Amino acid sequence: MIQSHLKTVLEGNGVKTAVLLRAIQTRYGDKAISQPTLYKVVNGENGMPDARTVEQVMHALVDVTGKTFALGEVFTWKPDREARP
Repeated sequence: MIQSHLKTVLEGNGVKTAVLLRAIQTRYGDKAISQPTLYKVVNGENGMPDARTVEQVMHALVDVTGKTFALGEVFTWKPDREARP
């Protein structure tokens, strides 16, 4: 299971989810991930975001913050048996 820390990263950098979404849409156009997908990732509801989603989020984070984040700062992996109570 992939755990998202995106909400914490956005809050820590003063970035709203809508701003990140606009950055993704600007960069990727009609190939951009959807708004519901992004909000699920931000809220940690998407247990396993696909590679395209992760790539778009990571690139857009650079666009909106000017910082490069390590993948482990935004997403961490836990085996399913450890992630579930």
